[in-house]
Amino acid sequence: MTTVHAEPCTLREIIAFVDVLRLEPAEAVRVTNYFDSMLAQGVRTRIVYCETEPIVITGALQLSPVVCQCWVHARPDAAKFGFTGSVTRMLRRLVLDLCKDFGYHRAQAIVTEAEGKVVMRWVEAIGFKFEGELKQFCPDKTSAYMYGLIP
Repeated sequence: MTTVHAEPCTLREIIAFVDVLRLEPAEAVRVTNYFDSMLAQGVRTRIVYCETEPIVITGALQLSPVVCQCWVHARPDAAKFGFTGSVTRMLRRLVLDLCKDFGYHRAQAIVTEAEGKVVMRWVEAIGFKFEGELKQFCPDKTSAYMYGLIP
C-alpha cells in the first residue's frame, strides 16, 4: 500500500523540489524567490511525499490575524503516483489544522487561468468554494479566481 505523508521543509528542500519541477531557468528563479519570500514571512511550508518521492509542496501566508492565503505546487508527473485522493485529503487536513492552530477564520486560494480547470477542481475537492473572478489580476492581464474555505 502506498503511503502519503507531509513534513515541514527547509529552504534546501524547497530548492531541491523546485529542481524536480523542471522549470525553465527564469521560472525557477521566480519560484525560488517566491519560496524564499514565503519562508522569510514565517510561512508554514510542507512537502507531501508519496513513499519517499516529493510530489507536492504547499504552505500558507498570513494575510491578517484571521486570514491565510494557501498555495500549492505539484510536480508535473505527480499524477503517475496515483495519489490524488490521499493527497487531497491530506491537503484538506493541513488547511484545517493550520486554521485551528493559528486561529484563522478563513483560508483562501487564488487559481490563475494558466493553472486551469484541473487545479480549480482540485482546490474545490480540498474544500474551497468559488467566490469570484479577479479580472486582469495576473501580470499578463489574465484573470484569476478566488476560492475561500471557512473552517
